[in-house]
Amino acid sequence: MANPNEDEELVGQRIRESLGLSWETQLAWNGPYAALNAWRAAIERQGILVFQTGDVELIEMRGTSIPHGPLPVVLLNNADAPHGRVFTLLHEFAHILLTSSGHQTSTMEGKRLPEDQVLERVSNRFAAATLMPRRQFLAEVSNHPAALAGDEEGLKRFANRIKVSPEAILRRLMALQKVPASLYRQKRRAWQQRSWFAFPQGGGGPTIEVRVVSSVGRPFASLVLEGYQRNAVSSADVADYLGVQLKHLNKIAGHLLPEPGFAAFA
Repeated sequence: MANPNEDEELVGQRIRESLGLSWETQLAWNGPYAALNAWRAAIERQGILVFQTGDVELIEMRGTSIPHGPLPVVLLNNADAPHGRVFTLLHEFAHILLTSSGHQTSTMEGKRLPEDQVLERVSNRFAAATLMPRRQFLAEVSNHPAALAGDEEGLKRFANRIKVSPEAILRRLMALQKVPASLYRQKRRAWQQRSWFAFPQGGGGPTIEVRVVSSVGRPFASLVLEGYQRNAVSSADVADYLGVQLKHLNKIAGHLLPEPGFAAFA
């Protein structure tokens, strides 16, 4: 009989390979937003639309997905820290893969808390195995012994090194039987009261084109602009879909394609 843990590691390896992102690439990313953008772009290349919203409280939703074609959708809560969004993104991607393979949550199962639902637990394990492949992850752990003791500064340094949230790291260590479950539960109770990540302050925030593409994703923004150029999407619809006035379309097009591509919009 196959070892479930070995199956999880194999699935994680195949997901990572399908996305074309190596462990070495992950370590080289310059910070949490670079990691989020890279994972998002890799998943969008699989034909999945990834949106972000700030209209829902984090306690209500970290992420959700619509797994059915032709273009499955993942929605992330941008109130979450970027490391947290990365894990949620991989969790929802696993959901989409499971659904495409015929796995569904039954009506009765859906009434349970997420942590008690089989597909939720499986998606968590697949996401963890993708983000933190066992062999490479444990090799890094050996260089961060403070993380094994649950030391917060040590976990932060480890999180910044591998671009994964401290909570996901400690949960993975627990799953690999490197730390006791009691330590994870203790830390998780504390983490639920605060954020690990300090969001940048000041500077006026990102430009309108960056905000739009961050919200709706490059594939969706491109589809809308291409439809508008072909007169398949009305001016009212394009403004509604992107949530901007038409005068900003040239900026959005320029952000999507710095090189010549979209024609200028009148």
